[in-house]
Amino acid sequence: MHIFVERQGNEKGWYSYFHKHGGKFQTSQKSGDLKQMVRDAYGFHTKKESIAILLDEDHFDLYTVDLDFCTTDKITVRDIQEIVNERLGYIKSHFKAGGEKLFYLIDNITVDGQTKPYILGEIGTIHATLTFVFLQKRTANIIKSIFGRETSKIKIYPQSFYTVGYLKKSLHKPQLQLLYIFDEYAKVITLTHGKYTKCERINLGVRMLKDIYKENNVLPFFFKSAAEIDLNEFAKNLVIQSVDFFSETLTRWMKEFVKPGQDLIIASSLLSNKYFLERFNEQYRKTTNGFIVPLHHTSDLHTFQRQRDSDEIDVLTMLNFAQ
Repeated sequence: MHIFVERQGNEKGWYSYFHKHGGKFQTSQKSGDLKQMVRDAYGFHTKKESIAILLDEDHFDLYTVDLDFCTTDKITVRDIQEIVNERLGYIKSHFKAGGEKLFYLIDNITVDGQTKPYILGEIGTIHATLTFVFLQKRTANIIKSIFGRETSKIKIYPQSFYTVGYLKKSLHKPQLQLLYIFDEYAKVITLTHGKYTKCERINLGVRMLKDIYKENNVLPFFFKSAAEIDLNEFAKNLVIQSVDFFSETLTRWMKEFVKPGQDLIIASSLLSNKYFLERFNEQYRKTTNGFIVPLHHTSDLHTFQRQRDSDEIDVLTMLNFAQ
């Protein structure tokens, strides 16, 4: 299995490459735009290797409709296909959906008020959401220009797709907000009633925090543990000032679209920075009355024999739950 993860930030772009072999991972980062990443992926595809590509949410259009009906007969595969086709026709005619339909998902399922994992074989009053995932036309054309007729043989997902599904099931919350902080940028994914409703992005990432440390002449302390920093009171104060400035800037940006009292789940390599976690949580709580919830790898996720950074969570959830 070869997994390519698009990252944004610099002019040329870059991407992460994960190679699973013998139950273990090899990981590397490469410079290049979307076309370069897809060409790299195609190179492995020609060797008959399985390929998955995780793209930024901006490349997709997601359309969600509610399913509410009552049935006295067990729902069959044919029934599901008829429902899907009817709703797909509605979406294409009412929302002018274009691009390439990749797949659909039926979730948030209740039968007679009881939560269920599937609707197949169920009888009663059904409520669920049906989400269609479309790859935007421009992106689809780039991939098709390289893979041609073989495009259907690769797996393409929004980066956060399986992570969001994992959080919805493990936390039992239909509403959540997930903050990613990568090297070059940060983004917030918002779910309302179990549906993707918003994806916001800012060019404020780990690299900028490092630059702030550098301006305050404490860059070496970015790589030190909290115990080591505590031994130098002068440096500690400058580290706190650096983290406070970064946290305040991030919180001001999020204030427009984070609801009061909303807890914020965060996935980032910065979770290992004690001062960032403490100060950001304090700033976020003061501004929104919510709390920061670090997204660490838990025992229910197979990590494939390697210590992983928190910002690799999208790859792990895909590997754990993709069919």
